[in-house]
Amino acid sequence: ASDGIALGVGTANTASNVLDDYEEGTWTPDVANDNSSDNWSTRIGKYTKIGQQVVVNFICDGGNSGTAGTQLRLSGLPFAVENGSSAMMIGSILANGGNNNNGGIISDGRLMDGGNGQTNQVTFITAMLSYRTTA
Repeated sequence: ASDGIALGVGTANTASNVLDDYEEGTWTPDVANDNSSDNWSTRIGKYTKIGQQVVVNFICDGGNSGTAGTQLRLSGLPFAVENGSSAMMIGSILANGGNNNNGGIISDGRLMDGGNGQTNQVTFITAMLSYRTTA
């Protein structure tokens, strides 16, 4: 068994200099308007976790997010989002449907654009996002 890969110069094998948590995998994304049933036929998600930093990418297609008018949310993440000031995910989001302006921030699972939550129905969404976890 290995204790990880020591990073840095010399023999500084302190915990902060050891890469000992790396993982890749898949997850099932869900994007839906609150209090509504989505009906995606394609839900594909992949992730890479390095320490507490998680990068996810996903696509939901072949259906829609449910009924417009309520908050559009992302769920099913492979790891919980760290609470506090860093509880946001940021990255690139591409979606269509309604007046969605393709925001790039998710806060508490809510898709945001210019500080406003998105409430439109989307019929396609794909994204690459980065966030911190406590796992």
